[in-house]
Amino acid sequence: MDSKYWNNFYQSNPDLSKPSAFAEYVVSYLKKNNIHINLFDAGSGNGRDTNFIAHNQINILGLDQSDLVITENLKHVNQNMNNFLNYLPADFTTFNYDNYSFKNSQDFFGLYSRFTWHAINYDEEKLLLNNIMSLKKLLYLFIEARTVEDSIYGDGRKVGEHEFVTSHYRRFIEPLDLIKKIKNCGFEICEFVEGVNFSKTDHENPHLVRIIAKKK
Repeated sequence: MDSKYWNNFYQSNPDLSKPSAFAEYVVSYLKKNNIHINLFDAGSGNGRDTNFIAHNQINILGLDQSDLVITENLKHVNQNMNNFLNYLPADFTTFNYDNYSFKNSQDFFGLYSRFTWHAINYDEEKLLLNNIMSLKKLLYLFIEARTVEDSIYGDGRKVGEHEFVTSHYRRFIEPLDLIKKIKNCGFEICEFVEGVNFSKTDHENPHLVRIIAKKK
C-alpha cells in the first residue's frame, strides 16, 4: 500500500467527518438483524466511518498504515467514546485480530473494508485471505470496493492485471472472483450487489461491489 501517498492525502484532507453510505448501510444491517459483534476497520483512514460506527455503540478498532493519521485520530477519541473506539498503526492484511481484546464485549468480530480491498495488490490479498482463514473469532466480512466496470478503470499506468497507478495504486475487483475467494475461506454470502449510486459525489459515481459474508 502507498503509505507516503496516504500520509500526504490525509494531511491535505483532514476533515471528512460525514460517514460513507457504506458505513450507514453496515450499521443498519447490524441493527436490523440484531447482530452484536466487534468490528475492525481495515484501513480506517481519517476515521470518518470508524467514528460513526463507534457513535452507534459498536466496538471498533481502526487500523491504518499511516502513522500520521492514526496519531491525529487518537487525539479526537474523547472519554465518552474510548470504550467503543480505538486506533492502531498496523497492516490490516497481517494483523493478529484474534489476539486483540476489546473492552467489555463479546469475542466475535467482523472485518470492515471500504475502498481498501482495491488498495492492496494480489500478494497482499493472498496474505489477507490466509489470515482470514486462520482466524477463530472472525464471523463477518463487510466489503465495498471498486470493480473492473468502474469509469476510472484503465486510468494511469498499468502495472498488472486490473492494476493501475495514477497518484496511487488501485487494483480493480472482479466481483465473482472475489466471491469465490471469500467462499473458499469458509464464508457464505449474505448480501451481494454491484453497480453505481452507492457512493455518488459531485465528481464521480464509482461502480462498486458490496459484499456481506458470514462464516459458516
